[in-house]
Parts: sequence; C-alpha cells; structure tokens
Amino acid sequence: MSKTPSRVSPPDSGALAMADLAEARTPAGGSKSKKSRARRKSTGQTTAKKTTTRNPTAAPKAVPKAKTRSKKSTPRKPAAANKPAAGKAARKSPARKTAAVKPKPRKTKARKRKTKETPEELRARNLAAFKKDLSGVYNEMANYEPKSSLIYTETGEPDIEFMGTHLYNKKGAYAYTRDQLDQFWQTPNRLYQGLLDSKVLDSHSGEFGTGLMRRVLDTDITFRAIPESRSAYFLVVMGIGLAPHLDELVEETNCQSLLIIEPNLEFLYHSTFVFDWERLVEKFSGDRSMQLILSSRPEDITTVIQATIRGQNPAGLDGTVFYTHYPNSVLQKSYTDLRERDIAVGMMGLGFFEDEIHMITQTFENLRGGKVRILDEIDGRMQIPVFIVGSGPSLDETLPIIKENQDKAVIIGCGSALDPLLANGITPDFLVLLERDPDLLPFQQGTSKEFDMSGICLVGATNLYPGIAELYDEAIMFFRPGISPFPMFARNKRQMMVKPDPLVANGALSFAQRTGFREFYFFGVDVGAKDADYHHSKYSWYNTKGMQLGYPLDTTAPGNFGGMITTGTVFLWSKNALEQAIRAVSGGRHYYNCSDGGRIDGAIPRHPSTVSLPKVRSKKKIVRELIDSFPFYTDEDFEAAWTEADLHKTIPEFCEELAACLKEHDFSDMRYLTAAMKLLKPGTIDDGVAMVFRGSVYFMLMILHSYGQRITTKKERTRFQRIARKEFAAALKRMSDEALEFFESVETGTHVWNV
Repeated sequence: MSKTPSRVSPPDSGALAMADLAEARTPAGGSKSKKSRARRKSTGQTTAKKTTTRNPTAAPKAVPKAKTRSKKSTPRKPAAANKPAAGKAARKSPARKTAAVKPKPRKTKARKRKTKETPEELRARNLAAFKKDLSGVYNEMANYEPKSSLIYTETGEPDIEFMGTHLYNKKGAYAYTRDQLDQFWQTPNRLYQGLLDSKVLDSHSGEFGTGLMRRVLDTDITFRAIPESRSAYFLVVMGIGLAPHLDELVEETNCQSLLIIEPNLEFLYHSTFVFDWERLVEKFSGDRSMQLILSSRPEDITTVIQATIRGQNPAGLDGTVFYTHYPNSVLQKSYTDLRERDIAVGMMGLGFFEDEIHMITQTFENLRGGKVRILDEIDGRMQIPVFIVGSGPSLDETLPIIKENQDKAVIIGCGSALDPLLANGITPDFLVLLERDPDLLPFQQGTSKEFDMSGICLVGATNLYPGIAELYDEAIMFFRPGISPFPMFARNKRQMMVKPDPLVANGALSFAQRTGFREFYFFGVDVGAKDADYHHSKYSWYNTKGMQLGYPLDTTAPGNFGGMITTGTVFLWSKNALEQAIRAVSGGRHYYNCSDGGRIDGAIPRHPSTVSLPKVRSKKKIVRELIDSFPFYTDEDFEAAWTEADLHKTIPEFCEELAACLKEHDFSDMRYLTAAMKLLKPGTIDDGVAMVFRGSVYFMLMILHSYGQRITTKKERTRFQRIARKEFAAALKRMSDEALEFFESVETGTHVWNV
C-alpha cells in the first residue's frame, strides 16, 4: 500500500469556504426559469403517415383513412417494463462500440430537405452520415437485421413492436415524448457539484477563489441556489428509442458535449427511418463533441463517460443533464454507478500546480548524473511466476506462504510492504515506489538502519523525493503518464509506465506486465480492509512508525472470499485500475488473488494455502538479466530534455494565452471553457507546461463555471466577468513567477531539499 496519492489530497489552502460565501448572497429557494415552453420541432410529425404496417424498412404512403386493425392483428398490451420512464435521467455511457464525431471545423449551409422524403431516403442519408463521421455506428447498422418491427399508430406516429409489446405503449413516440419532456423539464435530472470550498482546493485555486468571492461580495452580486438556465456543457441521454427527444434536449441545453447511450441496436436501427441523424451529426462537426455509445455493459459505459468528462472538460461537470428515455437495467446500473461512485473516481487525480513543480524539480535531481537505469521496452516471456505483495492486513497471514515460495517466484514489494517482508526473512527482488512525498525518506532511512536492504532493486517513479534511490544498490526509474515530468524529460514513450496509479500495487502490476510475466499472484492487495481500524499489515509503517492513511474508508465492496469489506474512493480507484490493467493484458496470462480483502475482477480468488510452486533454476540469474535489460538515463539524455523544455520562455507565454481565453469570450455561454481546454489539453500527456498548470486551473474554472451560471442578471454577470478576468490573470502570474523561481533554484544548485 502506498501513502496518500499525491493527486488525491491537495494541502488545505486555508482559504475561506466558497460555499459559505455564496450562501450569504443566495436568495432562499432560488428562482424558477423564465424560459418559455420547449419547442416541439423534435417531434417531427411531418414524416409520420397513418398506417398499421409492421414493415421495418418503410412506412406506406398516405391513404385516405387508416385501416382498423383486425382483432387478430392487434398487439397485446405492452408489459410495464417496456414503458418509457418519465423524468429520471441516466448516466453517461461507455461501450461495446463508441463512436465520436470527429471535430473538424467546416462551414455548412442549411440544405433544403425534401418535403416528401421517404423513410428509405432518410435512412440512406443517415447511413451516409454515419459512414462519414461515425464509422463504428455505420458498421453496426449497414447490414443489421431487426427482430422487432417499426409500426405506426392510427394517428401516424411511429412505435416499435416486438411480440405484441410496444416501446411507447401504443401512444406513439411523439405524443409519449411530449409528455415525458414536459415532466422532465419541471424537475430536470442534473448533476450539481456544489459550490466548491477550500477543502477540495489547493493553495493556488483556493487563493484565487477567496480573492474572487471577496471582491464579488463587495459588489452585491447575488447567486441562485441552482442555475436558472437549462444550459449544460455535458448532456447525457440514456436511451435512443426512436430519438424523438434528441433535438429538443440539444437545443434547450446548448450542450457542447453530447453522449448518447443505447444498449439495444433494434432501437437505433428503427430510428434511422424516422429521425434525421445527419442533421444532428452536422451540429457537432465543429468544436462541439458527440458520442454514440452502443453497449450492454454498464462498466464499459461508465468507463467511457469518465474518460470523456476528464478528456474534454473536467471543469464543466456542474449542471450536467441526464435524461432517461425508457427503463432499462443496463442504463439504470450505469446511471447509479456514475452518480454514486464513478464520476467522483473519474475526477480524482486531476493534479495541482504546486505538486507539479515539485515533481519536476525532484525528477531533475533524480535523473541528472547518469546514476539510474530507466524503464524501456522488453521483449521476452518470463518463465517464472511473480508475487505482487501489498501491505494490506491480510498480508500477515500469508507471509509464511510467501517465504516458503520466495525462491520459486520473483517478488515485487509495494511501498510499505517492505518492512513486513524484511521482518519475516523475505527479501523482495524489487520494491516499487510512486510518491514524491518527502515523508517517505525518513521511513525508508529507518528501514535501511533496521534491516539489510542489499539485493533489492528499486523501481521508482522519477518524481521520488531525492535521496531515496541512494538507499538501494540499484534503481530503475520510470515516468508516470499523468504528470508533467514525462513530457519534459522522457526521450520516448517506452520510458513511461502504463497505468501505474493511483496506488503502489497498480505500479507493481504494470511493471510485472511490462516485463513479460505470465503468472501473477496478489498477496496483501486488499483494496480495503475487513476492519476499518486495521487497514494495513501490523509490520507496516502505518502501525510501527506512525504513517497516516490520508483517505477515508467510508463504503463497502464485495470481498475476495465472500462477504463484504470496508473500502473508500481511493481504494476503489485502485481496484478499478487493476481490473482495467488485467483486462488489457489478459491473453495467455493467469491472475490469482490470494488476498483476503476486496474482490478484483479478472483475478481468480485463490486461498494462499493452495499456492505451492515448482522449483526454479537460477532465480538470481533471471532477476539479474531483467535488471541489466534496462539502460541508464545518460547525461546526454538529461541535457537534451531540459534544453528542449525551455521553461523560462514557454511558461510566461502559456499564461498570457490562457488569461486571454477569458477576455475573448462572454461567460453566458461556455465557449470560454472550450477555449481554455484547447490550451490545457485534457487527456493528453505530451505538453509539460499545460500539465503544470492544468489541475489548479481546472479548479479555478470550476469556480467560475459554478458561480457564473448562478448569477441572476446580465448586469451582474458583466461585473462578475470583469472581476473574474482580473483575478484569473493575477493568479496565473503568481503561479508563473513561483514556477520559474523553483526551476532557477534547482538549475543553480541553490534549492534546499528539506525533510
């Protein structure tokens, strides 16, 4: 187990609580929207014809009067489970197939549509649009054979029928959806982050927020409890059906990012005959983004939604609209997981400015001098099992098993598992460390005085606190993908570890996968605990040297051997990352979880007493060859990287460009967020300067977004914008000056490394 992940718990800024300041000016109860009743263009009744046909490929031409169904052909009363739900919206979706409209600016003139367009002609246009911009959707739809039928009511409205059951309960798609939308807009399902306070802010975003609100309160600007506008950066539509709701939702929210989830391909297929997908795709062909997610796996859906929010605009989450079109267990599970856990997990680890500049300076110190090896690509297949040993409480019971097999498997210790292993006569071959925390140095120094650490190779992130690597005979260092040292110092992507975060067990698994192991055993990787007060091995630093757990254990999860365990957000983040890594590297590999902690999907539960491995010839030789396969990071590598970074020039230029984003756009829409994201580049790992500022600026923009959309009048918004622009530019200038001062001190050797 690692100490608190550096990305999860930024230091308390001591700033005033944003929520408290807002409440002082928030009218009780907020205010009702002044927006007129939603337009009904989305119901598109012009193409519907009176008919009783069940032909899925064509609606018959209009007839003078619709024929009455015979008693025999009248569909059975639809099951309640197939009736679309009104009101509650669902979560964001990930996928079996995920297709995103490629953002390519293009000017398009409104095309005159044929007034007498047939369903077949509409479908042909839709398929052409899918083929051009959503190829994955096109591949699904081009030759799809439905099992259900597109039918029309006596009033000419489309519906879907399967074995006598109707999606829209015989009411028709447009009539049903009109009622559903009316009910939805009365109490829209939206995600509100709440007004941010100092507990979730780092020192720089906290200082920005405090200064901003002090000035704002002096001007008597008032805020509503919730936004008056229906606008939202993200719109998540759970369920397509025949898509009669999409146009109105897009228009009313003016969303910049649209995520549509549909687990039933039947519905998407039929919608191509009655809904203008081409027009919708065109709306999102510029800076706006649209994803069509076709999946029946909730875990895939939530993964995609997490990645989309994080990769497009983490600052725009507040006010996200969720709309559920019909009841479905997959959609409901996705929505519940997102609301209760996955969005929070997906928003963790955004980083903050002070952490980034410290990690750059520490990487600078660790890499110069050509003293350490660096991670690189390894070709080969390890013919020996690997033990990944965490310091969860169940480790204590398994230490005899590990000792019995220590010559038959390569042992990778995870952070604070070092002391439990050494105290029980087990010398790990490798020890993985992730964190930059200076507190790790005295813990490591204490262990080196108490135990013989010879023979252990450190596998450490480049951002480790200087001095730790010197405690080991050898060190292999690696770059973490989500932090700024990677683009600034790495010579190629092979030097980057894949998915090493958030806890040390994740880094250990990534290293083992990278080096070609095929048989994996987890010991003490508990991702929680049976007893919240006993969350680590009794031999670990947490129980012997006073190391503190920096995150709460406040929820439960299924246990590996049954029952439930106590866990928390960080452990769940780690568990999800382990599961994703196992799924990503699964072919021909076997994963066993011998830990009496939380269940890890993809790792077979195995009681430790059943682990008895065959003898291995020359394990020491195998380990030696593995270490020698990694090259040294040379002085030439270091000098070339630092020269290319040219931070004294690039940082001030970047801050000026970022400040200009707010000056050039009005806060009434969200284009200022889109402009800022083009510079901050969420989801990318190749711009070191953007990564330095990214996390703290996200929080600043969250404050602006949350407060800005709650302002009551245009006049007050103008005042708020003027103040916000000045405070934002001032905050960026402070950060720029601080970064350059840090880098100057480490370059000249005047930086003082305090513990």
